[in-house]
Formats: sequence, structure tokens, C-alpha cells
Amino acid sequence: VGTLAELPAGNVDVAVGVEFRKDDYAAARDDVIDQEVIVEFPIAPPLAGQTELGEIFGEIVLPLASDKRFAQYLGLEAGYRYSDHSIAGGFDTWKLAAEWRPAEAFALRASVQNAIRVPSVDEYFRAESVNIGFVDTGGFDPCSASRRPQELGVAEVCIAQGIPASQIGIWEEVPPYQIFNIDGGNLELEIEQSDTLTAGIVIEPGAWSNFALALDYYEIEIDNAVQDLNPFSTFQFCFDVNDPGDPLCQAVMRDPVTFNVASVRGGPRNVATLTSRGYDLQIVLDHDLPSWLALVEKTASLRWSFIGNHALEYGERLSQSADFRNCAGFIGWPCGAASFGTLPENKTNTRVTYDSGPLALSLQWIWIDGMRDAFFEYGLGLLGLTQDDVNLFFSEIPSKSYLALSFEFSLHDNVEIFGGVNNLTGTEPPLLVGAQTQANTDPSVYDVFGRQYFLGFRARFFD
Repeated sequence: VGTLAELPAGNVDVAVGVEFRKDDYAAARDDVIDQEVIVEFPIAPPLAGQTELGEIFGEIVLPLASDKRFAQYLGLEAGYRYSDHSIAGGFDTWKLAAEWRPAEAFALRASVQNAIRVPSVDEYFRAESVNIGFVDTGGFDPCSASRRPQELGVAEVCIAQGIPASQIGIWEEVPPYQIFNIDGGNLELEIEQSDTLTAGIVIEPGAWSNFALALDYYEIEIDNAVQDLNPFSTFQFCFDVNDPGDPLCQAVMRDPVTFNVASVRGGPRNVATLTSRGYDLQIVLDHDLPSWLALVEKTASLRWSFIGNHALEYGERLSQSADFRNCAGFIGWPCGAASFGTLPENKTNTRVTYDSGPLALSLQWIWIDGMRDAFFEYGLGLLGLTQDDVNLFFSEIPSKSYLALSFEFSLHDNVEIFGGVNNLTGTEPPLLVGAQTQANTDPSVYDVFGRQYFLGFRARFFD
């Protein structure tokens, strides 16, 4: 890291580096399984794997103009990386960014980037596990005559899976029956490749020295995205893709006598395309308050900050022939099946902080937009059903708000006491039933603990 050259507009800074990394993976069986005490249950063998990665990379910041008319600053930033992976092979990635500040109070910025992600050692080598599931009622199988496979257009997939062509429209699944749900790593995984575009504007008007606004547009597309699909999703997405040769369909095995589904292999797979588009908005405003509003000493100020996201698209296309499924604003299957989880169309985080000498008081408001059940938008078509055929627990969930109060007080230059309460109003998370990820909801988005109090202090002994 250092300065390569000095230009009239500023220094040309560079950074170069080399990296080598090795990851090991091992899964061993315990003594009970080794002794085959578990009866009539497939036993996965011990498994081990290893990956090695070597990389060289470099970045450069190139100032093109500064302190010029219509160019307070103009500069470029570029980066390149070459990676060599023991399984995925060699590949290049790069980035290019630009910033133009025509005046002190106004700036434009943009960037393009090509990146990759190599599957993790767990996604490659995860030990195989088998669970036994049961189908108790009919209507599960799209190849069943009652599901009208010819009208759904899935007859070719049904035939490729082993149902005779003469039985299409006649064969009916016969419950109850069991299914072996298989999960494990996948050495056939390819690398994820992404293209990212961002463009934004920053406003910092000189007349309002304590005001700043930043609005950015982002667009991310990931090809061959690795998604951890459970066996049920693998089975249903096979008929969504509707291609007998697709790995999703080849993961389904049928009983050669009954033609019922015998096993489905889930786990990590390369999904065709994931797309995310939207806007991020950030606003910050600081201003002084009259001295009579000061609680400690004789000064006081107020700081407002707002961060918001609006998702235009967040979804997937499982194959080049499949339709794009936009999951922004939806929750549940099939949008939750590919690890998307809960995807509100709008989210905001607003904080107001009052400062007076050593005292700081903050009020935070987090707002999460309501969402609709994706089953009504996409699932009915996948299953060949109408809305009258189902009676779901919910069709949509309302928006949620969380308030938090906190304080900080400096007792000394190096000692500080802090405390507060989170989820002030005790807002309960929505019940998501089949769309849940944990605790019958989604803890990554909603608070599951209710009102929480905290109190503590910090001490710094060395500056």
C-alpha cells in the first residue's frame, strides 16, 4: 500500500496483495451410529474434504481533477483480482468506480463490479443425511390425475421420472406413503457470478452545513446462485422449471411399482438467476438547540438520521425458460423456499438523538412494511390449485414498528454509563406458520424477545 505517483489533482494510491487459504472439512459418526443401533435408517459414511485458494489482487485510486470549475473533484477507482481454486479453477474479478463532485455541495457516484463466490466447504462436502417423511393425503404430486398434469404441462417430466405415458391422466397417487428426504453436499456446484451496478447522488448544501442526503440505486444480478433447497422445494421447483433434464427433476426418484415419489435429494444447487434492484436513502441533520433546552452544561443539539430501503425487485428465475418470480413484498413458499426468508418491500430506521454535554438521549423507530403470502401469488399456479381450494392461516401480515430508548452519560473522559429499553411497546412478531424460519416467525427480521432492558458501563484504561 502506498503512493505510486503525484499528479496535479492528487496522489495516485495503490494497494497490491497475495493471499493463500486452505479450508478443511470433516464429519464423523458417533459410536451409536457406528454400532448401527438405529434400525431401518440409512447411515451416512464419514466424510472429509479440503479446498485451497490462492489469489493476487490490486487496486488503484486515480484523481483526474480537483479544485477546477465544475470539477471540485473527479476521480476513478479500479481493482482486479485473479483467483485459483482447487475445485472451481481459475477466474478473474474486477471493479470500476467513479466520483464527480462538480461543486462542494453536490456529488455524483457510480460503480460497476464483477464478482464471484466459490461454494463453501460445507456446500461441497456436507455429510449426507436422510429423514423419512410421510404423505398422508392426496394432492401432493403434480403427476397425479387429480392435478391434471396435461393441463399443467408437466407430462414430459412425469414420464421421465418413470410414470408410463399410457398412465398420464390416469395414474393417481395412493397415500399414505413415505419419502426419503435426502440432504448433503454437492461437488457438481459451479461458482456464483455476480454483476453489480450502483449509481447515486450526495447533497451537502453549504448553507446547511449539518445536513447531508444520499440516494443510491443498486442493481445486482447473480448467475448460478447457490441456494440450499430443502427436498420439498426441490420437488416443487422441478415442475416449475418443467425440464426433465434439469438437476432439480433428476433429484426426484419414484417407486417403479407404485410410481409414488420414493426419494428427493435436496441440498445446495445452482439456481439460474437471482436479481435484486432498489433504492437506499440516507438523511442526516444536526442542529443546535437554544441554551434553555440544555439539561447538562449550557449547550444542546439534536441529530436526526434516517435510513430507508425500497426494493423494486428481489427474486429468482430457476431456468432460462422459467418466468422471473419477484418476491419483494412477499413471504412464504415459494418465495421462502430458496433461503430468501422475509422480504419486505420497504424498511426504515429513524433515530433522533439529543446531546447536552456528557449526556446523550436517543429514540429509535424501526418500521417494517407489511407483506403478502407468496402462496396466493405464485404457489397456487405451481400446484395447479385455485384460491377456493385452500384455506390458509393468513393471506398477509401487517407492518410492524419497534421503538427503542437509550441513554449514554460520560462520568469521566474514560468512563461511560449507558442503558435503555428495546422494543419499548412490547411489539409481538407475526406468526408465520409454514413461512417461519425459527420460533414460528423470522427472528432475522422481527423481535422475538419482547421488551428488553439493559444497563452497563464502559471504561478505557489506555488511550
